[in-house]
Amino acid sequence: MAIFDELSEMDGVKFSIGGSGLNTASAARFLFDQNDYATDGVTYFGSIGADSRGELLEKHLKQSDLIPQLFKTNELGTGASAAIVVDGERTLCADIAASVKYP
Repeated sequence: MAIFDELSEMDGVKFSIGGSGLNTASAARFLFDQNDYATDGVTYFGSIGADSRGELLEKHLKQSDLIPQLFKTNELGTGASAAIVVDGERTLCADIAASVKYP
């Protein structure tokens, strides 16, 4: 979606990696680490595009001690979401993209 390219060029843009599933996995990883639970790790399952966003997500998962189990597709790009804030008012724009290809 063209809006993501346009927004990424604007001043004051902040990027973060997330989404409800990934945020939950990250929280579980944090809680396990803080409470000394015996675990082999937290695995994140998802679908990404064979693109730079997908590479960034996979790298982030590994650096966060999450175990990535990712389906990669050439058909669609990696999903993205934008929170647009103007004068304190917020709206969200999402493109689930490759997520629909998860087998």
